[in-house]
Amino acid sequence: MSPARDPDKLDCYIKSICTRCDFYKDTEDELECAAFKILKELVKGGALSLDEIVNANIEEDKTEK
Repeated sequence: MSPARDPDKLDCYIKSICTRCDFYKDTEDELECAAFKILKELVKGGALSLDEIVNANIEEDKTEK
């Protein structure tokens, strides 16, 4: 199974990327927006890490306060 289709890995992407989106809805549907696909490919290609995405979310939360 491709890492991108590995349910555990996909769940990790969703938790790191999708849950921050205003349009995210927690459903059983496997919908992927363009931003998710791009970020997933950047992570898979090594240009970006999930840790960097999480850290960016933390920094955004700090600036919103």
